Amino acid sequence: MRLLLRFLLILLLSWLAQSFLPFWTAAIVAFVVGLLLSQKRKRRLYGKNTPPARAFLAGFFALFFLWGGAAFLLDRANGSLLSLDIFTLIFQSEEALPYPSLVMIALSAFIGGLVGGFSAMSGNLLGEAIQE
Repeated sequence: MRLLLRFLLILLLSWLAQSFLPFWTAAIVAFVVGLLLSQKRKRRLYGKNTPPARAFLAGFFALFFLWGGAAFLLDRANGSLLSLDIFTLIFQSEEALPYPSLVMIALSAFIGGLVGGFSAMSGNLLGEAIQE
């Protein structure tokens, strides 16, 4: 349940923040949500001990869908011109893959997911350290 709450909070607050502020505010939102929803856990050598991993997954998927959706909508709006040009700059060929614009959308979504995941996990770990 806490995973879904983190996911929705990060997704909605990041969308709201990025509507008015720069793109990197999504990392700050994920960090703050991870910090505020962290909980103290028992340290174990083995077994279930996964709140930082869950925070990572919530942040990863929230920003993956947010940045992937935004990249897809922007790509459709300009007829895939920008994504094709960036793909050509990076890979030096338009014929390297069958759908170059989808590769660039997936790459943007993956980078956003990593930023969100590591930010949420960092916030969660800091919250645990503060609570001890």
